[in-house]
Amino acid sequence: MAQYIHALQTKFKGSSTHGHPATRLVTALLSCSKMRRMLLSRRTWGSALLAQCLAVAACSGPSGKSDASVDAPDEDTDACTPGQDGALDLIGTWAARSWIRVELVTSDDGIVRMCPSPHPGITYLTLLIDLASRNADRIEYEFVVCEIDMPRVRSAIVPCDMDEYVWVNLELGPQLASYITGQVFGGYALLGGDAPCSSYESHSMDVTYGFDSSIVGPDDPLPGWLMDCPVDSPSTCVTNWESVIDEEGDGNPGVSLQVTTEPTDTIRGHAYTTWRTNPHMSGTAVSNNLIQGDLAPTMEYDVVGSGADLQGLHMDEKTVKRNLPVFLLPGSGSTFKMVRVDGLHGGPDLDTNMDGTVDCEEVMSHLDIFE
Repeated sequence: MAQYIHALQTKFKGSSTHGHPATRLVTALLSCSKMRRMLLSRRTWGSALLAQCLAVAACSGPSGKSDASVDAPDEDTDACTPGQDGALDLIGTWAARSWIRVELVTSDDGIVRMCPSPHPGITYLTLLIDLASRNADRIEYEFVVCEIDMPRVRSAIVPCDMDEYVWVNLELGPQLASYITGQVFGGYALLGGDAPCSSYESHSMDVTYGFDSSIVGPDDPLPGWLMDCPVDSPSTCVTNWESVIDEEGDGNPGVSLQVTTEPTDTIRGHAYTTWRTNPHMSGTAVSNNLIQGDLAPTMEYDVVGSGADLQGLHMDEKTVKRNLPVFLLPGSGSTFKMVRVDGLHGGPDLDTNMDGTVDCEEVMSHLDIFE
């Protein structure tokens, strides 16, 4: 333990470390019998201290909260009978809920590992969609993102079979969560016919945050911090730095993802990121009130800055990037359900405040429509 106290004294040269939260964390390790036997060999002081601080949280045990993800409801297979009478009329306001199966891993040179690895989970993506006009088999739409809910993951810095876990939560910051509901995206869908049970295929459903998509195209790598960058300068270390924007206006580059750990608040703050997803929907227009099917999504982010700290000590961008989970998307298993919410054709009307429109707040208050 003395080597970490010495590291603190070196880091804060000229000032006393007595009572510093990081010093207290290192000292607290003396009460963890398993951790007394752990020797960490890391290249940087920050990595070693990060490992020790996470170990303190692990020794106190998990919080008891469940990380179980709720599976998507079964498709309403009985609702679609080919040959039904009547033409499809899909124009109107819809809400869509996607259950995106993800597997999360961390960098090979990171300290935090997923337990198990890859760690399975569900990301929930909720949209409010205006199917605005139809020309032949093509429907033009606009949509906003109401919610991106990522799974919390069980992590450890010791072998997973030692049952000493830290829960890592990665979520939209409050300002970003509010901001996204006002950002309108466009796209189109292709219908396979005019009758119920026709195919429905969405296109150009690109959702980007934190960078200028006119500079970085859909097939280009996201702007992100280079791990081998020899300096600490965003303009030098972030690829396509000129494309990075302060999307939600919080004074930081990109968009802010909030990072917390449980059971103790060992890591807290924000990772400033670029973000991209495209929830390509491929399904069936069951009726004028229901569209459902499979999802072939992309979902990725990269780090362009750090506002995270470890018990008051700043974590640099490389440390954050090494230890945040990365999304892997299985080729199948993700689904979606779209429900009409404007009251037409006998569907539910979510305009509870009777202002003539349905907004994200009203959709999020009625998630039971997707059950």
